[in-house]
Parts: sequence; structure tokens; C-alpha cells
Amino acid sequence: MTDARGVSVIIPTWNGEPLLRRNLPALRSAMAGYVEPWEVIIVDDGGTDGTGAFVREEYPEFRLVSLKVNAGFGEACNTGVREARHGIVYLLNNDVEVRAGFLEPLVERLGMADAFAAGSVEVDDGQYSLPRLRFSHGTFLHDYVLHDASDSSPAEVFFVSAGHAAYDRARFLELGGFDPLFRPYYWEDADICYRAWKMGWSSVYVPASAVTHWHGSTIGRMDRSGVQRVHWRNRFLFTWKNLDSPALWLAHILALPFLLALMPLRGNAAYTAGFFMALGRIGEVKRKQGRLKDADVLPGFG
Repeated sequence: MTDARGVSVIIPTWNGEPLLRRNLPALRSAMAGYVEPWEVIIVDDGGTDGTGAFVREEYPEFRLVSLKVNAGFGEACNTGVREARHGIVYLLNNDVEVRAGFLEPLVERLGMADAFAAGSVEVDDGQYSLPRLRFSHGTFLHDYVLHDASDSSPAEVFFVSAGHAAYDRARFLELGGFDPLFRPYYWEDADICYRAWKMGWSSVYVPASAVTHWHGSTIGRMDRSGVQRVHWRNRFLFTWKNLDSPALWLAHILALPFLLALMPLRGNAAYTAGFFMALGRIGEVKRKQGRLKDADVLPGFG
């Protein structure tokens, strides 16, 4: 049975011991000042670098969950959420350093009746960016809008980054967690937040909760062209899974032949490669209906 008032901080990691050494001290310090029940769960996603021994020796107060094989970001997070003892879960990348007082503003927001997720902002040079959803050229796209750090108002957004965000655990599990369709990474956080919006549950960024992202993640160490192919593959899968508007489906179908031919000529071979990779997983796409439709959700993010 979970404690609805407490927070479980969940850190998925794969061969990330150097990043943990850098960023866990700040987390330990911040959690020491948090007055509600809490725990930290580190999910070692099949790593081979000694993360387990490091955590057991240096952070015995944290819980360690070790997966036998590398399951990917989404499943590592899902495992941590299932293991969590508290009603709020905060997903934290191993390359993100939290700041003092990062939790309290998020927990306050998640106390609202319609809340699903509340994200911390990455402050850099006095600015932070918020994601904006668009449907353009037959597919879902998102970009980022810069805001001055002095603007501290919570902002409703298309999705929050799973690298530094709190979720209502019960609603996260009700939605089935991150969909393994998107393994090993990318778009799983957008997908679950979009599905939450269709249930009538909101996602917001809360500037009063700030973190520093050191951009030393596992993805950052991988081949860039391969990462781009996965990015486009999952963008297609997200579109095929979530579209329910006949007009948007028509736009998607009409745009595909043109773009599949044009994108490689413009130096974006990953678009076409990602499409054919997505076709290989189309049998795994499971469409789920929410209470709301694309037409109800999209206008707020156009």
C-alpha cells in the first residue's frame, strides 16, 4: 500500500556511475530537508559498471533495484514506479542535478484535482524552455519556447520531460506506464502525457522547481544518426497510436509519399529510415480511447 502524501524519487541508470557520483550528493542534501515521507529508488538497468556496489556502499539509505538485462528507459522507470511506496513519483535522469526545494512546488501542484504531471525546469543563463505541440506536415511535432527565469508562473504544456518530473503514481499506473512500443527511448513521456490530457488530466511545468541538466546522458554517448532514426521512428509511432481526428489522418496520409521522397534529398535520411523502422513495430501499436479527442486537446497547444 502506498503513502499518498510521500514522494518516491526514481533514478533509472545504465552504466552511469560517474554521473551518479556527481549528482547524488545534491539529491541527498535536498531530500534531507523534505519534511514528508520519502524514498530514493535507483534502478540499475542491467549495467556492468559497478553502480550497484557504489550505491550500496555510498548511499545505503537509498533503495537499489537491479534489472538482469538492459530493458530501456521506459521499462526501468515503470519498474521503479511499481516498486514505489508513495503516491507521488519523481523521475530523475542520472545527469540531472536537483536544487534545494525542488520537490515542494511540484507536490503542491499535484494536489490539484486534475493534475497528472508536474515538471521541473532546466534553468540555463537565466532562461528556461517549455515544449509546444504542433501538428505540421502530416505528423506531430514539438518545439521549445524560451521564457525568462523571472517568469515563475506554472504553465500547462503538451508534456513534461521524464528526466525531471513528478507524476501522480495511481494515474501513471492507470495509463499503463510508459508504453514499451517506444523502447529503448524517446517519446514515451510525450505519449503518456498526451494520453493523460485525453483523460482530462493536466501536465504543467513549475518554474519554482529548478534543476541543472549536465547533458551527459546515455543517449548523448550514442551514435547521433542512430538516435535520429529512433527519434523519427517513435514520432511516427506516436502519431499512429494517438491520432483520432479523420482530418489529421488524411493530412498524414497525403503528406507521407511526398516527405518520404523529399527528406533524404534535404539531408534528412533519418525521416525515411525512421518510417520504415516504425512499420516494423506497427503490430505493437495499441490504440486507447480517452474521454477527450484530438480536437479537444490540440487547440490549447497550437
